[in-house]
Amino acid sequence: MLVKLEIDFAFAVGSKLLLGGWAVVGDDISKDQLQFAREFSDLLLFKRPDVCAVMQCSEEHSTGFLIALANTSENEIEVTWGEVTQRINLDDVSFTQQLAELEVLPSAYFNDATALLERNGFYWGQKSLSFSENTPSSLSLSHKDSRIQIDYAFTLDAHTVLIIGWVLDEARLFKRINLRLNNIISDCILQDAFFHPRYDVAEALELPISYGEKIGFAFTVSLPEPISPNIELMYSVDGTFFTGSALKAEPFRREETWLTEILLANVDITNTAKFPKLTKHVTSAIEKSWLGRLQAPNAVDVKLFGDEVANPLLSLVIPIYGRYDFVQIQMSQFSLDSDFDNIEIVYVLDDPRIKHAFMVTCKGVFETFGVPFKVVLSERNLGYAGANNLGVSHASSEHIVLLNSDVIPKKPHQFLALLQQFENAESVGILSGTLLYEDDTIQHQGMEYMQDPSHPGMWMNYHPQKGFPLSLTESFDIKEAQAVTGALMLMTKQQYLDVGGFDIGYILGDFEDSDLCMKVRNTGKRIAVSGSVHMYHLERLSQSLVSGNTWKHTLSMVNGLRHTNKWNNEVENVVAGNG
Repeated sequence: MLVKLEIDFAFAVGSKLLLGGWAVVGDDISKDQLQFAREFSDLLLFKRPDVCAVMQCSEEHSTGFLIALANTSENEIEVTWGEVTQRINLDDVSFTQQLAELEVLPSAYFNDATALLERNGFYWGQKSLSFSENTPSSLSLSHKDSRIQIDYAFTLDAHTVLIIGWVLDEARLFKRINLRLNNIISDCILQDAFFHPRYDVAEALELPISYGEKIGFAFTVSLPEPISPNIELMYSVDGTFFTGSALKAEPFRREETWLTEILLANVDITNTAKFPKLTKHVTSAIEKSWLGRLQAPNAVDVKLFGDEVANPLLSLVIPIYGRYDFVQIQMSQFSLDSDFDNIEIVYVLDDPRIKHAFMVTCKGVFETFGVPFKVVLSERNLGYAGANNLGVSHASSEHIVLLNSDVIPKKPHQFLALLQQFENAESVGILSGTLLYEDDTIQHQGMEYMQDPSHPGMWMNYHPQKGFPLSLTESFDIKEAQAVTGALMLMTKQQYLDVGGFDIGYILGDFEDSDLCMKVRNTGKRIAVSGSVHMYHLERLSQSLVSGNTWKHTLSMVNGLRHTNKWNNEVENVVAGNG
C-alpha cells in the first residue's frame, strides 16, 4: 500500500510542471511502478535516507522522486503505486519562484537530475520570469569583464527564431550560453552559433581591434511546433548554475535587404569549415525572411501598350531591375524586326519606387516605336526568380524566352531563328544563344561547372572563351552545354511550369539559372546553346544604380553554396560526362 507521499517543491513554467518529493510504501517499492497520471511525464527516482530516518522505514520501502509533467489547468494529479491511488491537490502545494539545487539529492544522481531538467526546459537556479508587452527584444548581460549583448531577436515565421548579438569574453568565463523557449533548452550558443567579426564593437568599446575577431554571432532556432516569442537567455560561469533574463522576440517586419546585409556584412565565404553553421544559422534565416514576403499575397496589375499580339509564336519575359531606360534601347531594336508582329513582349516591374518613371518611359517608348507590349506590375519586390515566375504566368505563347533587359539582338530575326533551332533540336529543354560584349567579344556561349580555388567547396558557373573575339572562335550551329545563362533562355512554358520555374530561394539573383538547367536535365532533356544567334549583353550595367557593397558579392556566393548543397552529386555527374 501507498503509506505516504509528500511534495517538497513545485516549479512551473509555460507548459511544464516540475515536482520534487518522496513516497513511502508498505512493501518493496521496486515491486510496482510509481505512476503519475498526466499526459506526459519524465521521472527520476533516487534514494532518500533522510526520509527513511524520519519515517523509520527501510530504503526498500521509500524513494525520492523528481518528475516533469505537462502543466495543465487541472489542479489534481493522481499518483498510483500498485492498486493504491493518492491524489495531490496542487492548491495545497507551495510553488517555488527559483529552482534551487536539491540538497537531498545524492551526488550520484546529480547528472541524471540535471539531464531530466534540461530535457524538459528547466535548469538549476532557474527563476520564474514574467513576460509582458514591455519585455525587451534586446539586452545586455555582464559577468565581471565579460559581456553578452543581444542586438536583435526576431521571429521569422511561426517556427523560427533568430538571435543576433555578440559575446566579449577574453577571460573565457562563460561556460554555456543557451536560450530557453517552448520549455526547451537550445544548443549552446558558444558551440553551435555562427560566429563572425564585429570590429565595430571593439571600436565602440575602445578596445584593440583584435578583440572584435569572432565575437559577433547569429543563432537560429527552428522547432516543429509554433514557437513562443517569450525567450529566456541563460548563461553559466561554472557549467551548472545559470542566470536567466527575459527576452521577447518581435515579428520580423523590416526590409529583407537590411537583414541580409546585417547577417552577411562580415562573413568570410571562403571558410569552408564554417559552411554547415553558415547554412544552419545565416542562410536559412535570410531565406526565411525573404520567403515571408515572396509567399505573401501580392497585388498585380497588367497594363497594355497597344493591341495584344494574337496567337504569338513566342513570348519574351523581361524583368526590370534598376536600369529601366534599357527598355528604350531594346524597343528601338525590336521595332526594326518584322518578326515582332508574332512575338509578345512581357515586361515585369516589381519595384514600386520606380513605377511612375517606368510607366512614363513606357508611354514614350510606345508612342515612338509603336511596338505593342504589356507591363506586369507587382506591388512587392519579388527578386529575379519571382519576377520571372510572375512574367511567365502572364505569357500567352507556348514558347517563352527569359530575357534580361540589357540583352539586345545584334540583327533582326534572331528570336524566331532561335525558336526554329529549338524546334528542330532533339530533346533540348533549354536553348540559349551567343551573348557578346559591345566589342564583339564573347560573354556567353554556354556555362561549365568548375571548382574555383578562391571559393573552395563550391561549384561555380564558368564561361568558356569569355572575352575571346567572336571572329577568332570556331563557328557552330548548336551544341550541348552543361548550363546556360538566365539572361537568354528559350523553352516551353509548360516545361518551365512543370519544374516549378525559377527557385525563389536564391535571393536577389545568381545561380537560379543553373538551378533551372539542373531541374530540366532531371526530366531527361538536354541544355544547349546556339552559335548562330547573336545578341549583345550589357552585363551588369543594369545593376549600376544599386549600391555595390561587398555583402552583395557574399550573397551571390551564398546562393552558390545553396546551389552546391542542392545539386552537388548531379553536377559531379554532368562534369564527368554522365549527366
